[in-house]
Amino acid sequence: MTVTQADVDTALNLSRSIFVTLPQRVILDSTPPAYGDAYTPNPGIIGGVGHVQVSQNHTPIVRSQQDDLIHEDGHLFEQGLEDNGFGLTKNYLYTRLWAAVFHGRGWGPDSWQVAIAELNRTGYQWNNDPGELWADMFLIAVRGIYTTVQSPTSVGYVKVNMYGVTPNPAAMRKLMLDLMHEKSPVVYPSPPGQTMVAKSEDDTLLVYQTTDDKLITRDAALNTLGTYKRV
Repeated sequence: MTVTQADVDTALNLSRSIFVTLPQRVILDSTPPAYGDAYTPNPGIIGGVGHVQVSQNHTPIVRSQQDDLIHEDGHLFEQGLEDNGFGLTKNYLYTRLWAAVFHGRGWGPDSWQVAIAELNRTGYQWNNDPGELWADMFLIAVRGIYTTVQSPTSVGYVKVNMYGVTPNPAAMRKLMLDLMHEKSPVVYPSPPGQTMVAKSEDDTLLVYQTTDDKLITRDAALNTLGTYKRV
């Protein structure tokens, strides 16, 4: 099945309807995918424009072609959050993801680092890659649904290994919106005159300074309307 630029545009419009910090444009590269049916290079965002590679022989089997393209948007979304080392760290993103998906209940590897170590030990299997888990969780966050039905038209089908866990689309959307707002807090309302002055080493706490030199936490800041700048 031939994938066109219009297909990429349609998927991006769906993704950006929720995750507005995605690139406004994603180009379908003529380069054959480096891996699988679809592939997002790293860096995949160059000059504010996203890039994706899709096999022209791509034949949807277990889920829709559009869902595969939204999955690739998920990789671009992650890259945008990391922002070449100037944004949130991969460790922070994946640690938050692991907690939200597996809830610390003992399902799957204990952490994303353990999952990577297992990949290195047994040989690469893409469906056990934490980065692919991220992109599939982005997919159901965009779609708002999860299904176990496999078909060329399925919407919200997850290809990665979930270790017996049923993912929650609403929880994934909330997580990724929270992360988007942490990376680009101008999207979030907060008290006027406030500036972020510190971030803890593990990225878990943002601190804001008010015009009268009071320090308040991110949660307190986000409960009040207004604007501020990030420094």
